[in-house]
Amino acid sequence: MLFPSPIFLSIFLPITALACALLRRVRLRNAFLLAASLTFYAWGGWVNAVLLVICAMANFGLALWFNKLKVKSEELKVKCGRPRRSPLQDVCYRYAGKQYVVGASPRLARGHKKQSFVDSLTNNFSIPTILTVVVNMGLLSFFKFAPLFTDRIVFPIGISFFTFQAMGYTLDVRSGRTQAARNPFDILLFICLFPQLIAGPIESYGNIRGQLRRNDMSWDGAGKGIRAFAAGLCMKVLLADTLAKCASLAFACPAELRSAPLAWLGAAAYTLQIYFDFAGYSVMALGLGQIIGIRFTENFRTPLAASSVQDFWKRWHITLTGWFRDYVYIPLGGNRRGALCTVRNIAVVYLLTGIWHGADWSFIAWGLFNGLFVILERLQVIRARKMPKWAAHAYVWAVVCVGFAMFRAGSLAAGAAYIKDMFDFGGVSLQRLLQPLDLKTIAAMAVGMFFAVYGRIGGKTDETGEPGARPYKGYLAMTIALIGIVFSYTAILASGYHPFLYFAF
Repeated sequence: MLFPSPIFLSIFLPITALACALLRRVRLRNAFLLAASLTFYAWGGWVNAVLLVICAMANFGLALWFNKLKVKSEELKVKCGRPRRSPLQDVCYRYAGKQYVVGASPRLARGHKKQSFVDSLTNNFSIPTILTVVVNMGLLSFFKFAPLFTDRIVFPIGISFFTFQAMGYTLDVRSGRTQAARNPFDILLFICLFPQLIAGPIESYGNIRGQLRRNDMSWDGAGKGIRAFAAGLCMKVLLADTLAKCASLAFACPAELRSAPLAWLGAAAYTLQIYFDFAGYSVMALGLGQIIGIRFTENFRTPLAASSVQDFWKRWHITLTGWFRDYVYIPLGGNRRGALCTVRNIAVVYLLTGIWHGADWSFIAWGLFNGLFVILERLQVIRARKMPKWAAHAYVWAVVCVGFAMFRAGSLAAGAAYIKDMFDFGGVSLQRLLQPLDLKTIAAMAVGMFFAVYGRIGGKTDETGEPGARPYKGYLAMTIALIGIVFSYTAILASGYHPFLYFAF
């Protein structure tokens, strides 16, 4: 079941919002939300829901394992003295026939009782850590790469998002950022909450845990949520889907007939399309969360108004960038071990970012292409911050458009050919340039460019941290939101539903 579909807008959303408003007890609301979220996901196939439950329960068990090891570590500290190093270094290992605790006092090393081989394995933090990575990355890799070899396996929608969210929870328990949940239904609900299940944002358990223990639903929050949902729906249906036609015509044009202006027009149209498509979903997720009383993390912050590629990636898909920062970049050493290691860590992060988006060389090339410019800016080879403001914005737009042209082409060879056309100014055909443009597309391009550069999607963040520093006020704002929903709903019925681009990732 998808957001811009008649069954969601006409049946699922009204029933869910009404039930959450009537069920004031937290347990009853959570039970209903769990059932509704599983129904939402199982609508596309019950096998997908089974995989989701298996992933959630596996991470629930691994988190409890980590919690048990931490309790044992604390008991050893109390019994044998305070360790000289951090608690994270209290990892038990076997050496020279004795059991030691890294960083513990000599009394602990001498007095600790020798354990069996099985006990030493179960008391080792590295074993559940390896299992956490193998279980989650194995599940994701199987479904991401298996379709390359057989058509019988269907890629489950949203698996890239919920596996990262589940693994992030388990690793947070390991590092002590959050407490392990005792109730498996709490973790299942955290992972499968329907507003953010299919395409993010990738949430942390620490942000959601407290909200699942109280009922923050209010009429004011529901009103803001409806307006945000309407804004996201209009972005997707009225802007992204309109710009898709222009991008498709440019990318489908034969190479010998495609001029450089047409190639740049198609790349710019696709950049705006994927931005409003993905950001539209994220804003709808924020709005749906406010309707049911849950605040999700903002996922976009006007990335196309960035003045450097580093700044762009701090604003684009914020939760994914934060995930790689916390669980890949910092554990590898971050920027604390010299320039060479920093370059290596950045390259690894953007390589994995490309692989996360798809099992194709074009995605890997796209990830490394962005990583290259981040590295060049990091090493001060490109000093975007010292450029004039217009030059910095033009530089970012050029890099992003070239990158997304590679992203959209579908293969490495097609991407290279398209980028070559972008810089081949030998023959410019005005007729070919105007072919994908009509009044509707021109209007969508103009409105899209304005909001992409000057408008904060979903509103800015106020002092309380709530999306919406400029909240719409009064009945006029609600009327505009409802009119936007009606127009979008009419467009869906007239031209059919176009899936979100990130559903393929």
